[in-house]
Amino acid sequence: MIYRIKPRMYVTNNNKMYSLTGKGSSGLLLGSYMDELGLRGPRKDDFPSRARFYFTEEGWDQFGRELMRIATKLGMNPKVEKRKNPKKSEIIYKDRWQIVILP
Repeated sequence: MIYRIKPRMYVTNNNKMYSLTGKGSSGLLLGSYMDELGLRGPRKDDFPSRARFYFTEEGWDQFGRELMRIATKLGMNPKVEKRKNPKKSEIIYKDRWQIVILP
């Protein structure tokens, strides 16, 4: 299995509610915490816009669960997307902790 955190953070501006979700939201909202935990990985700018970033099982155990705890504590209302391991033809980057795929 591979795992992806999908945080949802709501902000207000002029009495309107906006949702920060979608492409890059994990990195945007949790990036500094990833750095604090020592998770170094690929830069999203190095990949096509439709690339999706996931944790490997080992990465989920080492970093993902803690990031979920942090996101929940910060009120981000995170969801976890789980899927079976991708086909080799979908993988465009892989290391011990993370995997990047083109769906």
